[in-house]
Amino acid sequence: MEKSFVAIDFETATNTRMACQLGIVVVQNGEVVHKNEYLIKPPCNYYDRNVMKHHHVRPEMTEFEPTFKELWPEIESYFTTLPIFAHNAPFDEDVLCKNLHYYDICSRQVRSFICTCSAYAKTSLKHLCIGFGIPYDAEKHHGALYDAERCADFALRLLDNVDPDWNKIDLYKQQYTDKKASGFNRRRESLRGEVLKKDLSNANPSNPFYDRKIVITGEFEIQRCELGAILKKMGADINTCISKRTNYVLTGDSPGPMKMQKLDSLIEEGYDIKKIREPEL
Repeated sequence: MEKSFVAIDFETATNTRMACQLGIVVVQNGEVVHKNEYLIKPPCNYYDRNVMKHHHVRPEMTEFEPTFKELWPEIESYFTTLPIFAHNAPFDEDVLCKNLHYYDICSRQVRSFICTCSAYAKTSLKHLCIGFGIPYDAEKHHGALYDAERCADFALRLLDNVDPDWNKIDLYKQQYTDKKASGFNRRRESLRGEVLKKDLSNANPSNPFYDRKIVITGEFEIQRCELGAILKKMGADINTCISKRTNYVLTGDSPGPMKMQKLDSLIEEGYDIKKIREPEL
């Protein structure tokens, strides 16, 4: 089969799947020849909060961007000329259909989507990256261009009849299961006792965490109590709840959903709270 196709990924603003971001990767004869990422203003620039937390797009980023209807003449050819791949294609195809319908756009030439997720036994993007030895970046995942690029990687391997290393994927899943079974679930590991008592006596006032209120949430490479102890030595005031007085929120993998909802709400209200992911830390 000729290795020329388009890989796409939509991110959405609402439960009704109004698009807010589109990633496009064009492959010709097995080589990436073009890629682009578009921000799309959803109707009234409205976002459902429960949807927004899954990606990196915020209303202020799309306020002055084109609507899907305004963008369609520029992107239509991507959906009508070459085979289209998407990872979890039923979702992306539905996003396209709903946006075409909402704006009453007639396009009978749109091609059907091919799903790399289904082609590889409904395996997630993260697990396929592990199985193929492709570097996985959790921070970029659910960015439209990043996900479209990974979909293109998977599609090229699919067209070459290359399977991932299923043993490697199974081993990763088993290690994760074993970690939970052993009780070493760092996300639920509560901070308590001395680490919550601020102590500035031996801390350097010039470090960024000195006398700053910090909340830690999620799973980290080290235990949270150890991370808290390190930050306390730097003069940090470790808190267990996010408030209007919080300065930093340190987030690992799988951060507490209620904490993240509270954080997003306060940031939207204008409070200067900085979110720091583990790699940045």
